[in-house]
Amino acid sequence: MWDLPINAVLSELQSQKEGLSEREAQERAKTYGANTLKPPTSGKGFYLFFAQFKSPLILLLSSAAILSFALGGAVDALIILSIVMLSGLLGYFQEYGALNSLETLLQQIETKTSVLREGKEIEISSKNLVPGDVILLRAGDLIPADCMLIDTKHFFVDEASMTGESLPIEKMADACSPTIPLLQRPNNIFLGTLVMSGFASALVICTGIKTEYAKIAEHIRFRPPETSFEMGVRKLSQFLLQVTLILVIVIFAINSYFHKDIIESLLFSLALAVGLTPQLLPAIISVNLSHGARQMAQKKVIIKRLPSIENFGQMDILCSDKTGTLTLNKMTVKDVFGITGQKSNKAKLYAFLNAHFQEGYTNPLDQAILADIPQREDFPLSTWKKIDEIPYDFHRKKLSVTFLHNEKKILITKGTLDQVLAVCTQVELPDESTAPLDTYKKEILQHFEKYSKQGFRILGIAYGEGEAEENLRFLGFIHFFDPIKPNIEQAVAELKKKRSHFKNHYRR
Repeated sequence: MWDLPINAVLSELQSQKEGLSEREAQERAKTYGANTLKPPTSGKGFYLFFAQFKSPLILLLSSAAILSFALGGAVDALIILSIVMLSGLLGYFQEYGALNSLETLLQQIETKTSVLREGKEIEISSKNLVPGDVILLRAGDLIPADCMLIDTKHFFVDEASMTGESLPIEKMADACSPTIPLLQRPNNIFLGTLVMSGFASALVICTGIKTEYAKIAEHIRFRPPETSFEMGVRKLSQFLLQVTLILVIVIFAINSYFHKDIIESLLFSLALAVGLTPQLLPAIISVNLSHGARQMAQKKVIIKRLPSIENFGQMDILCSDKTGTLTLNKMTVKDVFGITGQKSNKAKLYAFLNAHFQEGYTNPLDQAILADIPQREDFPLSTWKKIDEIPYDFHRKKLSVTFLHNEKKILITKGTLDQVLAVCTQVELPDESTAPLDTYKKEILQHFEKYSKQGFRILGIAYGEGEAEENLRFLGFIHFFDPIKPNIEQAVAELKKKRSHFKNHYRR
């Protein structure tokens, strides 16, 4: 199918450029299943339960119970097995509850994809995509399935996760030779890669475990790393096993040397082995870790694996994400300034026009501009007609929109300060006169450094006549900030105060 022209592939999948109907998509979902790398598993609780009994200490105790039963100590064997079962059940119920909580949490942060259904653009969960769907992709989007391109514009994709290539690759909808390897074809895009710039519509060919990324992932599966606590329990179990074996061998050898009955000597040695085994240790460990997990659950912390609590207590440095953790995760425009530090209505207008008419990359900065600037100025948009757009990408780090205004073509550029300055030759002063950029470049950089140190994120805004990103006039700065959450300073201070107590408590 990958070797066919796009129209033939559409026909093969019984789809069209306007997308599937909702009814057809639901029917295909029953056939193809969810678009996930991990297929739904039945009996996850069954596997999780038996995973509680794989530690060396549990195996040692199980062996002791078998020996005890063989020596006629059925009651002792029953007690040991009861303790082992109780320990396993404690761990199972805690980890099963944490697993369900984690799955519920993941459902709330699932990725969305823009898809055409009967010609209308809607957003759906990526896991609901099916072969034959037509999706729309923009800069910043993760590609949710293996697809063939239908239409593109300035479309570049980062394929480092698939090919190791560090530079973005330009993708085009044109058909290519079937002799080109699948992963190198310019009209194909794959799950796990990232859109760096531009727009595209694409036809979904493969989803879930049928994708190329899933095939790669299957070869590099690995088990979760062993925690330091699990490592300690394993070493203790090995030590106890070694001591027990040595004592059994030595005592059996001594009894044999003194001509004791061999059967009695063997039974005595095995009884000693059972007696040396710490039957209550697994239960004590599970009870203590479960108690810690319940305490942390009251603080809204999900513990997926009980042994990780001990690792948590051994931390020396706690690193916290800032956005959404210390801050409200709501980018806000503080103000827009001209090059001399004065507030600039013209810079506000041009920033608003650039954000309002761009269609390539939905991002918090443009949303902040659209939310905050209109509250301060009433901009006349009817005299501005969009002609073209050079979409944002993660290498140019700027976005340009070309307008027709008063019979002139005007290009407005917004982006990181260094990238905007790189295409400017002049600056515009408050009286709308111009001056060479070099004359004011030092002041511009000082302004940027001063307010960056205060925690503001700063973008540059520039414009020029024509449609090319060159010989522009630098107009000013847009200041953004993410407000700190209320009482966060108190929370950080309390965390520092309790650090020593917290670490010592969980180390015990």
